[in-house]
Amino acid sequence: MADDDELAESLADYKPGTSGPRVSEYTPTVARLDIIADRLADLTATTVKLQGGKATPPRPARRPETAMARVQRRRSEAKLGSLIAEVQAAQARHTTPTK
Repeated sequence: MADDDELAESLADYKPGTSGPRVSEYTPTVARLDIIADRLADLTATTVKLQGGKATPPRPARRPETAMARVQRRRSEAKLGSLIAEVQAAQARHTTPTK
């Protein structure tokens, strides 16, 4: 397995930690615990700020990502990528070389 080129190739694009818990394991109880954990982190950050400290905004607990959400995210990233490419092309066309 450690010397399997095909497996390594398929795992090369895998981003560890990018998905939350499985939808099948995300029960209403787990959802409520995530909400509690998020609010507790918010309170901790607020307390630190009130005491004059510098607290970074807390990251919310990971939620499961559905297939529909992944498709929407990929479409949004593709639209943004094409918009960036269009803007860069327009900037290249309108940039005049200086002498």
